[in-house]
Amino acid sequence: MVSGLFGSGVGALVVASWGYSGAFVLAGSIGLMAAGLAFMLRQPGRKLVRPQPVAQEVS
Repeated sequence: MVSGLFGSGVGALVVASWGYSGAFVLAGSIGLMAAGLAFMLRQPGRKLVRPQPVAQEVS
C-alpha cells in the first residue's frame, strides 16, 4: 500500500516537471531495461543447453 502511494506520487512529480512525453519516455526506457534484465536471467542450478546441429548425410 505504501509503495503504491509513493509510486503514484513520484509519477505525478515526473509528469508535473517533465510533462507527459518525458514521463512516457522514462516509463518506456525503464520497461525496456526490465525486459533486457529478465531476458538475461537463468534458472539457478540449471545447465545451459545448446542445441546440437543436425548432421547431414553425404551421398
